[in-house]
Amino acid sequence: APLAMFLLWNAAVLGQVPALQTLGYLGGAGEVTDPVAALESYVASTGTGVIALASSSFAFFAVATSFIGFVLGLSDFFTDFVASSTLSSQKNAKDGSSSSSTDRRGALPILLTVVPPFILATSGGKEIFFSALDYAGTFGVMVLFGVLPPIMAWRARYADNVLLATRPLLPGGQPALVGLGAFAALVILRDTYV
Repeated sequence: APLAMFLLWNAAVLGQVPALQTLGYLGGAGEVTDPVAALESYVASTGTGVIALASSSFAFFAVATSFIGFVLGLSDFFTDFVASSTLSSQKNAKDGSSSSSTDRRGALPILLTVVPPFILATSGGKEIFFSALDYAGTFGVMVLFGVLPPIMAWRARYADNVLLATRPLLPGGQPALVGLGAFAALVILRDTYV
């Protein structure tokens, strides 16, 4: 069902391209145009600012909510990291106290979260961002959805000689799992070195 919904959605969206070309908002066949530029030309021709305000607000809130989530998540990770290293150093102390004195709202985790991306963003232009986004997408998506599932399935099927309660959804056994993992690794290598 999700695949069918995805295909129907793509058909509906991509089916609108000839209509938009007829109306003059997109270029002719084979010509690639920027959808934001098409929206701006539409707003300029109609003289209404509602669409411009809505699209600017949407873009602002999309970036702002992503940034807030990023800062909160990564600063919490750094806080936990600093707290765990503080705990391990305190365990080695002679008094044996293991209570952490790390403030959960300290400035160090937030600075570790915000300053390095700020330096990269102000020093290298948008090419650094797009390059980092490409690598993060390649590694993140392919490791999360291409490498880890075969490893988890292998562990569930073949570790400790545990008898599975249900039949595996993916037939083919060990060669299929190795093939999936190898394919994901090839995609990562191709995007990294080619």
